[in-house]
Amino acid sequence: MNKYDVFDEFGYKDDYSYLNDVIEHTLNKLNVKNAYMDVIFIDDDKMHEMNNTYRHIDRTTDVLSFALEDNETIHESIRMLGDVFVSIPKMKAQAVEYGHSEKRELSFLVCHGLLHLLGYDHTKSPEDEKIQFGLQDDILNDLGIISWYNKIELGCDNMKSGFVAIVGRPNTGKSTLINTIVDDHIAIVSDVAGTTRNTIQGVYHGDDFQIIFVDTPGISKPMDKLGKKLNKESYDSLEDIDAILFVVDAAAGLGNGDRQILETLKRVDTPVILVLNKIDKLTKEGIVKAIATYKDLFEFADIIPISAMRNDNVDRLIELTKSYLRDDIKYYDDGVITNNDPRFMISELVREKILNLTNDEVPHNITCVLTGYREKSNVAEISVDIIVSRDSLKRIIIGKQGSMLKTIGSEARKDIEHMLKKSVYLELYVKTVKNWRNKEKYLDELGFDEEF
Repeated sequence: MNKYDVFDEFGYKDDYSYLNDVIEHTLNKLNVKNAYMDVIFIDDDKMHEMNNTYRHIDRTTDVLSFALEDNETIHESIRMLGDVFVSIPKMKAQAVEYGHSEKRELSFLVCHGLLHLLGYDHTKSPEDEKIQFGLQDDILNDLGIISWYNKIELGCDNMKSGFVAIVGRPNTGKSTLINTIVDDHIAIVSDVAGTTRNTIQGVYHGDDFQIIFVDTPGISKPMDKLGKKLNKESYDSLEDIDAILFVVDAAAGLGNGDRQILETLKRVDTPVILVLNKIDKLTKEGIVKAIATYKDLFEFADIIPISAMRNDNVDRLIELTKSYLRDDIKYYDDGVITNNDPRFMISELVREKILNLTNDEVPHNITCVLTGYREKSNVAEISVDIIVSRDSLKRIIIGKQGSMLKTIGSEARKDIEHMLKKSVYLELYVKTVKNWRNKEKYLDELGFDEEF
């Protein structure tokens, strides 16, 4: 009889009972009997330390295996296999990066580590790599934990999927729309123009289809280097997609920004759907008039009026978008609604609170950078730098006797705890970097590089 234990050194407290099936099935498949092993959960700092000590690699990794001698036994002739160490933060980040569930990622890592204990080593040769990874895929498929790579290669029966870009000038409700579609808070929302600065992917799961919506920064006339980089991000998102949702503020009417975007879309060989948002602010006659205003400017594939805020007609938009999907594979596991790194979302949630709480006093001239993240027991210790371009903005954000900064921190912490599903200790620091929006080097350091 095989025996194995899972030790949680840092109190992650998630349900990892499914690992018992992964371990048992792996051992049975390889006809291993009367064996004992340990799986130990650690954090990134501990994994970094171990990787540096035992492999002389000065960075963290996802899994490490420490095998014992093949002939080493304990009482009753039980074979000691060794220990498998897994970094839970690294596992969670990779699940987001690869677009599949944490169950799939952790199962893969434990299976991978266990095979190392049993003598498999994919680093020896291409043939050894093929054997180990093929065996891992077989094991996970046997258990119904389908390999992400196999999904991409083999596809899924009767599945339709594709990528859809959401474009429009600032403040037309693009981020609100994507949050409504996925029914969660994955893109920050405020009344400040140009709130979105990075491409956000939201995943909608239907019974037989999957739509990956790409929310872009609003396209506008750039006033500085940051503005130019944001526009480039929006334009780049139009490549290799199945359809474009051109979102306009129907209540505000046609603007120069809309015309600028339409000129760009004329150069793109992709179906464009006109989405007239904020129709809750218009009469029926106003909606008809708005449609007439836009339809003569461009050969739209479809036109649909909605209210993202009130979730009016959004279900019809999803069904309409479905008809433009061209792929027959499933890119993301069920339950995955975004590919955003939670650490990126932390800094974005802080920025959202600043924009909403300071109203028009703090415009574009801020950014937020995650500078520290450490999981300790069931608490995440987080520090974020708030970067402003001038001291007057710094004073506004801090407020009288630190009152505004305290409120920002309190509101951001609530959303971060909801996202991470654990308690959070949040520290905020406000720093002045004059004219940071035009400093190429500083923009690159903040992640606003040419490749984003």
